[in-house]
Amino acid sequence: MKKGFSLIEILVVIALVFLISCGTISFLMATNKTGVDLNLKTYASIMAHTKFISLNKIPLASPDISEGWHEDKGNPIIQGSQNYYRFWRVSLDKDGSRAINVYVTWNNNEMTGHISSEDGLNVCGGSKVEFLGIRDALMP
Repeated sequence: MKKGFSLIEILVVIALVFLISCGTISFLMATNKTGVDLNLKTYASIMAHTKFISLNKIPLASPDISEGWHEDKGNPIIQGSQNYYRFWRVSLDKDGSRAINVYVTWNNNEMTGHISSEDGLNVCGGSKVEFLGIRDALMP
């Protein structure tokens, strides 16, 4: 009676270990990528919300909340090794309130930071978040 494992048994075990390792590594890499993407979106969301709050605190006569498309003078905003670009569009409603859409984009290697419209932002192809808020005309 022979003791030990045959060559076939050893090859089957090696193949199983290899397949399980590949699956685990793929899962860990996808989890890491998801975590990085969520961090980028979190920073962008905070930047968009912060900008909206600051736009709510300035006087209604300020050029930053006049009707139209606006670009942040601080572009690009550097967070870690990532460049973010912030824009906003102000629309006047019939009741005197202002709809403010704040956009933050990143992951665009070709962007110079100068986008002249919402359409241009959509064409640039980078990841983005959008924050929509209303500024009441009665706010100070």
